[in-house]
Amino acid sequence: MSGHHTTARPENEKSVVETEIESLKLEQTQREKKLGEHVKSFFKKSKISRMLKINVT
Repeated sequence: MSGHHTTARPENEKSVVETEIESLKLEQTQREKKLGEHVKSFFKKSKISRMLKINVT
């Protein structure tokens, strides 16, 4: 028996899962961007960034 020709898993099931994963990754990326912007604006307003010599672009 070769595992190459199984009908147990439909071809579209994989793509549904992959689509779900992609959308979750995108969601997380957007959340990280938003958080990053908050952190940047906080550092720009604070003296901590100058004390720690963090270059905020």
